Amino acid sequence: MRSKLLALLAVVSAAAFGGCTVHPPGETRERQAALREGKPFAARDSERPALRLPDNPTPDDLVRYALQSSPELEQRYWEWRSAIEQIPQDGTQATNLAISGSTGISRGRFSTDRTVLTAGNDPMADIVWPEKLSTAARRALENARAAGMRFQSAKYDLRNRVLSAYYDYALDGELIRLEQSNAELLSTTAIIVEARNRSGVSGQQDLLKARNAADLSRNDIAQMQSQLLVQRASLNALLNREPHAALLVPDQLPASRTVSLSDEQLVRRESSSPILNISRISRSVPPPISRESPRRWPAPLPCRCCDTRRSMPRLPRPRQICTPPRRCCANPAWT
Repeated sequence: MRSKLLALLAVVSAAAFGGCTVHPPGETRERQAALREGKPFAARDSERPALRLPDNPTPDDLVRYALQSSPELEQRYWEWRSAIEQIPQDGTQATNLAISGSTGISRGRFSTDRTVLTAGNDPMADIVWPEKLSTAARRALENARAAGMRFQSAKYDLRNRVLSAYYDYALDGELIRLEQSNAELLSTTAIIVEARNRSGVSGQQDLLKARNAADLSRNDIAQMQSQLLVQRASLNALLNREPHAALLVPDQLPASRTVSLSDEQLVRRESSSPILNISRISRSVPPPISRESPRRWPAPLPCRCCDTRRSMPRLPRPRQICTPPRRCCANPAWT
């Protein structure tokens, strides 16, 4: 009998302490999506492999490096994971089991008819209705989906910024090479004009113009090279690298990419875009209805200088401010 009593006590304790957890539909899919997106951030910083960038990186290499080393993107990911872990917490019934028992012993023995076992919830802990648990779990799931959309939005925004910075960096390098070729042509022109000046064919003014054009071209090259250092530092900041880290200028501009998608693929991409989803939701929400009563103007007041009534009401003015006499409605020329 004692073993049966202990077994019953164990079953009741396990059922009570286990509680009741509501898992809304879609939680498993959201959790799997988070685990799939967070593979670069799963390990600790000390256990992650060192990231290396090729000597002559392509735009895809830069984007891949930025997505794996961005602290802002990692913060968004862990906010997403935290929102997912909040789902079972909001959908779990909090239990605080209170168990009490008593038995009567007579002559060293006790009988089962005098044994009392009481199990109940702590009166200080409220028992939540199951429908409220389901609603709280669904609300936490929507918050997790919103956090996932913010993560995807930050991911695409980082990709856009890296590519834009890289294209500007490559464009400035190409402009510097073109300006260097122009400076060489201007220097050659200045040498020819100087030779013509020595022979007496051209004047001193033409020689000064040619030298001035060559000097301005070299100044433009120096200015663009200084701007190139600033753009390299900005690109390294997006990659979470040192500002002065080496990054070769591309030899030529990146080739343009052609995107060929069908209508179904475009619709699928549009439905999976977090920014478009947020804008679609904001457009679907109707504007708030104003319950204020329409403004009623006071009745027309008589004019100061005649008995006629004005069609427009007189707005209230502070008493301490002296207002000049207004134009009379009967005689507009009088002030």
